[in-house]
Amino acid sequence: MRLPLPLVIEHGSYSAFPLGRMFPVVILAMLALFDLVALIAGGSPWLFNLLFTVGLLYGGYWFLWLLVSELSLSGETITWRTPMRSGEVRTIDIRRIRPGSGLSQNMEVIEMDNGEYLRVMGGPGFKRFCDLLQTRHSDLPIQLSAQTRLMTRIFKSPKRPSP
Repeated sequence: MRLPLPLVIEHGSYSAFPLGRMFPVVILAMLALFDLVALIAGGSPWLFNLLFTVGLLYGGYWFLWLLVSELSLSGETITWRTPMRSGEVRTIDIRRIRPGSGLSQNMEVIEMDNGEYLRVMGGPGFKRFCDLLQTRHSDLPIQLSAQTRLMTRIFKSPKRPSP
């Protein structure tokens, strides 16, 4: 039995969320609504609601502003997007791709020469994206996190039928 591929890569692109880059917005909005209903209904202690709201804001900051959900490689330019911001980076400006550290070991970090970096949630499609990037820049050091390597093994991409 083949498991479905949750992360999609086509034509030099990578998406961390199979339901689109606005998926975290929907989840965070639902959690905020549940928190508001619980607060109004008085079903939970106010301290719990306060801590839940702080956690929700912190998670929102990460998933909406920091965590890159889409990468697209076109020529020598990578276009990246989060649900709330986007940008571009030239492939020659990438110093290396490495696993995250500390509590973010399940993320991949794309480091640039200018000291900036992008955090990307890795998955099986991310390895293929890196392989495509490495065909263009063979000297680019790429080290993937254990989670990305494991997900690549678990979720094998289905073979496309030849026309």
